[in-house]
Amino acid sequence: MYIISKRKYFTLCVLLVSFSNISNVWSFSLSSYNKKNRHKVTQTFDNFFAVEEGKLYRCKQLDKARFSHYIDKCKIKTIVNLRGENKDRQWWKDEKQVIKEKDVKFFNIAMSAVRVPSKENITKLLEIYATAPRPILIHCQ
Repeated sequence: MYIISKRKYFTLCVLLVSFSNISNVWSFSLSSYNKKNRHKVTQTFDNFFAVEEGKLYRCKQLDKARFSHYIDKCKIKTIVNLRGENKDRQWWKDEKQVIKEKDVKFFNIAMSAVRVPSKENITKLLEIYATAPRPILIHCQ
């Protein structure tokens, strides 16, 4: 089991809260849309950003085509779903289908954007980060 100090737990909680709240930050004006920066616009709408290039990426919930695109583009080996298991939802079924087709490792951790995560979930996330094949993609809603 991965053991963390209270300080690391607090720091990770702050990072996760930040992670969930920056989805509406725009780094450039959409009025400058053209072929040169089209990929930047798409990545912004997908809320897809590198946390650590080649190791860790983050995004919102993507559709099948966008998941497939980023798995191929960034050579994603592991996906961590922070929305938890939702077997009856279409987005869940689509994501599971892409993961199966692309042979990607998949983990679920149910976290809230408005509540501090439990120590158990933080520990689980750190264990995944320490042991899962990279690059890792973490997504929320």
